[in-house]
Amino acid sequence: MLIISKKCSSCDNVYTGAIGKTIVCNKCNNESILILTEHLKFKNCSFCNCEQFYKRKDFNQLLGFILIIIGSILVPFTYGVSLLIVFILDLILYNFVNEVIVCYKCGMEFRGFKKTSKSIKLFDHHTADLYDKY
Repeated sequence: MLIISKKCSSCDNVYTGAIGKTIVCNKCNNESILILTEHLKFKNCSFCNCEQFYKRKDFNQLLGFILIIIGSILVPFTYGVSLLIVFILDLILYNFVNEVIVCYKCGMEFRGFKKTSKSIKLFDHHTADLYDKY
């Protein structure tokens, strides 16, 4: 089942919902009606009509940062083996974590795909700068 996440434009709260349903912000009750089907081709975003997306791994970045810090702190005591263990753990997690597709313009996240389309590339800083809000 596909799940959608969106940052609220009113209160910056992140709220989620399922395909084809109205999703409502938990804090300010701001509604966003999304008309989507299960067979998304990703020609354009259903929320902002943007045509450019990127993909990334759906992994908690804070958790990854904490793992690296712990591995780095333990380096003097483990003679560098802790970094090797963190690297192997990272490789294992990379293979098992699903990908999420993100809209460049509004930041809408689409989760729940087994495989993403090859037309959707990894994050590109130049494209993100084109959609950056000043």
